[in-house]
Formats: sequence, C-alpha cells, structure tokens
Amino acid sequence: MELIMRIAMGALLFCAIIGCSKSPTFPIDAEDVESIEVDNEPGLAEPSLPVRSTDPQAIPDFLASIRQAEKTKDHRCPSLLKVVIVRKSDQNLKLFVLPGHKESYYEFREPGVGIYHIPRRTFIAALKKLGLTHVPLSPSDVTVAPLPPHADFDNLDH
Repeated sequence: MELIMRIAMGALLFCAIIGCSKSPTFPIDAEDVESIEVDNEPGLAEPSLPVRSTDPQAIPDFLASIRQAEKTKDHRCPSLLKVVIVRKSDQNLKLFVLPGHKESYYEFREPGVGIYHIPRRTFIAALKKLGLTHVPLSPSDVTVAPLPPHADFDNLDH
C-alpha cells in the first residue's frame, strides 16, 4: 500500500511540475460563447481580418478543433494571429496563433498557461468557417496565402 501511495504521489508531483494538461483551459461550452474574434498581430496583413463570428455552427467547430490541442514546449516564435473567444461570462480567452514548425500542426499560445500544437488541417477548416480567407499554410511561414478552394478543408471530421 505504501508503494502504491508513493507511486501515486510521484505521478501527481510529475504532473504538477511538467504539466500533464492535454488541452488548454477547456472545455468551454459553445453556449457560453458570444463570438470568436480573429485579428492580425502587428506586422501581418491578412486580407480577411479582422473577423467576428457569431455563427452557431462555426463556434462549436472552432472549440472542437482546439480541444485537440496538445501541450508542447514553449519557444520564442512570434504569433501571427490573435483569437479572442468572447464569453457571455466576461471571462474571455485569448489565444495567439503561430504557424508551427511541421506540416502536421499549427501552434497557439495561451498567455500564462503554455503553448499547444493542433492538427493543421482541422484548425484551418475551423478558421475558414469563422470567415478567414487567408492563413499561413506552411510551417514558419510569415506570409499569408489564400485558403485552398477545394473541399479538403471544408468538412473535416473533428
């Protein structure tokens, strides 16, 4: 019994130090969200921004996409987009989007919490539903490109 308690305490301590959170401060209930706002960070001129979506389908789709996020090591790369999830409870959540370092994922930073990576295709589809027409499509890209017009990014599974 004592060994089990030591193992449990060790695991708890590991999680407290390293951070075992798979996703950021979620789940956020879509019914608690008034809107999702996306805007440029200084130095980026994405032509479809700013956007403010109150779309009852786009909001839950965006929330579902970021629930897939996994915590990763923070680093100094600058953010390109700012996303504000405006909540009816006045506890807005700000996320800062980075293009990521691999073709498979985007990244976003939640201030004071950490940085996360998220499947690129799913995230691009969610951004498109919010109203964005251009996003950085490649890792470490600091320019924007039109979202692909084909159906690959229209209706992706969550």
